[in-house]
Amino acid sequence: MSQDSSRPHPTQTDLVGAVFDRVPIMMAVYEPSTKVLRLNREFERIVGWTTEEARHIDLMEKCYPDPQYREQVRQHMMAPQPGWLDLEMTTKDGRTIETSWVNIRLADEARLGMGIEIGDRKQQLQVLGTLYGLAAFVGRARGPAEIHEASVDAMLAATGARRASLLVFDADGVMRFKAWRGLSDRYRAAVEGHSPWSVSDEDPPPVLVPDVLAEPDLAPLRDVIAGEGIRALAFVPLVYQRRLLGKFMLYYDTVHAFSDEEIHLAATIAHHAAFGLERARAESAIADLLQRERVSRTAAEAAERRARFLAEVSRVLSSSLDHATTLRQIARLAVPEFADGCSVDLLTADGTTQRLAMTHRDPRKEALGWDLWRRYPPRPHHPVQRTLREGKARLFAPTDDATLEALAHDAEHLAMMRALETHSAMTVPLVAHDRVLGALLFITGVESGRVYTEHDVELAEELARRAAQAIENARLYSEVEIASRAKDDFLAMLAHELRNPLGVVVNALAVLEHSDGGDEGAGRARHLIRRQVQHLTRLLDDLLDVARITRGRVDLRPERLDLRVAVDLAVEAQRHRVDAKGQTLDVRLASAPVLVSGDPARLQQVVGNLLSNACKYTPAGGRIRLALGIDGDEAVLRVEDDGVGIPADRLDAIFDPFTQLEPGLARTEGGLGIGLTLVRQLVELHGGTVRASSAGPGRGAEFVVRLPVVAGRGAGAARRETATPSPAARSIVLIEDNSAARDALALALGLAGHRVCSAATGREGIALARRERADVVLIDIGLPDIDGFAVCRELRETLGTETVLVALSGYGQPEDRERSAQAGFDGHVVKPVEPDELMRLVTDFARRRC
Repeated sequence: MSQDSSRPHPTQTDLVGAVFDRVPIMMAVYEPSTKVLRLNREFERIVGWTTEEARHIDLMEKCYPDPQYREQVRQHMMAPQPGWLDLEMTTKDGRTIETSWVNIRLADEARLGMGIEIGDRKQQLQVLGTLYGLAAFVGRARGPAEIHEASVDAMLAATGARRASLLVFDADGVMRFKAWRGLSDRYRAAVEGHSPWSVSDEDPPPVLVPDVLAEPDLAPLRDVIAGEGIRALAFVPLVYQRRLLGKFMLYYDTVHAFSDEEIHLAATIAHHAAFGLERARAESAIADLLQRERVSRTAAEAAERRARFLAEVSRVLSSSLDHATTLRQIARLAVPEFADGCSVDLLTADGTTQRLAMTHRDPRKEALGWDLWRRYPPRPHHPVQRTLREGKARLFAPTDDATLEALAHDAEHLAMMRALETHSAMTVPLVAHDRVLGALLFITGVESGRVYTEHDVELAEELARRAAQAIENARLYSEVEIASRAKDDFLAMLAHELRNPLGVVVNALAVLEHSDGGDEGAGRARHLIRRQVQHLTRLLDDLLDVARITRGRVDLRPERLDLRVAVDLAVEAQRHRVDAKGQTLDVRLASAPVLVSGDPARLQQVVGNLLSNACKYTPAGGRIRLALGIDGDEAVLRVEDDGVGIPADRLDAIFDPFTQLEPGLARTEGGLGIGLTLVRQLVELHGGTVRASSAGPGRGAEFVVRLPVVAGRGAGAARRETATPSPAARSIVLIEDNSAARDALALALGLAGHRVCSAATGREGIALARRERADVVLIDIGLPDIDGFAVCRELRETLGTETVLVALSGYGQPEDRERSAQAGFDGHVVKPVEPDELMRLVTDFARRRC
C-alpha cells in the first residue's frame, strides 16, 4: 500500500486530541512541571474542574491536599516508565474518590495521564467477596450457631452498619436473639420477642425505620431504643421458601436513608443465612433420624440377641429336672454372652449359702473367684447377701475402689478383688412364690469393657425369674415323684397285705373241695367264698394295672391270635353275672378268624370289663349284645346294652379313673370305677381306639373297640381246645412265715397229691431244702430273718439247677420279677394262686429251664 508523502504526519498530541473527548476514562495532558494543559470531558464530569479552571489554579494541590501524598503522586506522574497506581483524589465538591492512574510521556515533552474511578468496583468486589464467603461458609458450617455468628458479621461488612443482630422463632413462636454485635444485655432483654410479623406470615417485606423518633409503632420501645443510642433501624426478614424463620436487625446511630441497593444486599445475606439455617436444620434432622435408626437397629439387634439368649436359657432349663446341673449350665451360658463372670448361690434349708457355680471368661480369674469365696465368706453387707436377704436386684455401674474397700476383710482380700478388674456388677434374686431361693451375680471387666445399665438388670431379672421357676418346677416334680412312688408303694403294699389272707382263703377252699363234706350249705358257702375271692382279686389286679399303665410299666406279651378266642373266654367268665340278673346276652362273632397282634390275657380283660360294665348298668331282665367283625383293616368289637345310658356331657369322663355314673348302683354292684379306664389304656397300648355313645339317660349305651388286624393264620385259635394236663406229683419244700398261709397252702398241695415239707424262716428253709433235696422249693420273699432272694442264692449254690426255685410274693411289678430272676429264681408267682395253677406254673418254669 502506497502512502502520500506530501501530507504532514500527525503528532502524538494530534492523535490524543482525536480521541480525547471520546473515551469513558479520565485524561489529562500536563507539562513536566505538572501544569495542566488540557482535561477531557470525563475528568471534568468526575472530578468537577474544567480545563479553563485548571489553568488558573494549582490542580495538584486541590486534588491532593496532603503535601507528602502529593509529592508521591508527582513522582509517579514524572516516572520514566508507565505504570498504574491507585490514588485517592479530592473532588471539587469535597468528596474523596478512589482512582487508578497510568502516565505516558509524549514525544513533544508533554505527558498524558489516564485514570479510572475504582471506588464502586472495589466496594462491589468487597461485597461480592463477603457474599461468596458467607455462601461458602454456610455450606460447611457445623451447626446453626456458627451460621448465626457468620451471618451477622457478613451483614455488618456488606452494609456498613455499625451494629446488627439475628433473631429466630423458637418452638413457641417467640423471636429469640441468636447472635448480635454492639447491643447491651439490658437492651436485648427489653426488646426480645418484639417483631413486626407473626410466625404465620409468609415472605413478608423488610420494615425500614429511617428515624425511630418518627415511627409511632415503636413508641412503646422508644425510650429503650434511644437509651441504646439507636436512631434508625431495619427489620430484614429471614425467609426460606416463603416461610418466616426470623429476622436480621440493622442499627444506625443517626437518621439513615436506606437505599434499594443496601436493602437488596441485606436481603441477599438474609437469603444465604436462611438457606444455611434450613440446611443445618435438615442435616440435623437427617442426623437425628439416622441416629434414631442406628439406635433402633442397635436396640433391635440387642433385643434379638437377648431373645436368643433367653430362648437358649429356657431350652437349657427345660432340658433337665436336675436344677443344680441346669443352673451350672446357665452360668456357663451367661459367659461371655451376657457377662465376663457369673456365680450362682442358693439358700440351704438351714439358711446358709451354697455356691453352686462360678464361671469367668478368664480361667485364672475363675479360680481366683473360687479362692475368694472359700477364704473370705461374704459378710452380711455383701451385695449377694443383701440380695438374698432383701429379695431385690442391686446394680454397681461402674464399680469403684471405695466399694471394694467397704467389702474387703483385709488388705490381701482387697488386692484379690482388685485383681478381678471389675467394671460393673449386679446381683438379682431367684424368687418363686415370694420366696427367695438364691441369687445370681453377674460382673463385667476389662475383658469386654462393658458397663451394665438398667436394661441389663431387666434382662438379668427375667433370666433369674425363669431359673427360679425351673428350680421350683424341679422341686414340685420331685415332690410329685415322691408322692407317686409312695402311692405305688402303698398300692403294692396294700395288695401284698391283702393277698396273704386271700391266699389262706383260696387254699382253704381247695381243702374243702377235696374233702368229703357234701351237704348243700357247705357247697353254697364254698361257692360264695370263691366268688368273693375272685372279685376281690380282680379289683386288686385292676387297681395295680392302672398304676402300671399310668407309669408306663405295663408288661404286654403280644402274639398273633384270633380275637374270637379272647371274646369267647371273656363271655364265659362273665356268663354267671349275666345269668344272675336274668339278662339276655346275644353274641355274634365273625365266621372267619379275626387275627390281631396282642396280649391274649389283656384283650380278654378288655372284653370282660366291657361286659361287666354293661351287666352292671343294665337292669335285671335287660339285653346285652356283643358283636365282633372286620371293617377294612380293623377288627371291630361292639358291646351294646339297653341300660341306664350315659348323659352327653359324661361320654368322655367315663374313661377317667374312679368315675361312677350312679354311685348308688356302683356301691350295690361293686367296683372302683377303673374298669373302663383300663379298657381305654389297654386298647391304646394295642394301637386301637375305644368310643362310647348313648342316646341319653335311660336309653342304653354302646362301646366300640377298633384294633388293627394282621395278615396270616392265628396261633391262638386252637389253644382253647387244648386240655391242660394235671401236674405230676412232686416233692415240695414250702418256706413261708405266715402260719395260716403256710398251713393252708401245704394242706392244699398235699391233698393234690404232692409231698410237702414247710419251714417258717429262711434259715430253717435252707436247712430243710438241703436235707430233703425236693423237686420244688417255694420261697416267700418277705421272710423275717433273711429275705427270699438270699435264700434263693444259697440254695442255688447248694442244689444247682436240678431243683425248681419259685418266688412267692404279694408284689408283681416288672421290677419285682426282674429282681427275682437276677437272684436265681426260675419263676415269680404273685399271691394268691390256686394250688393246681401253681403247680402248672412250676411245670412250665421247669420246662423253660430245660
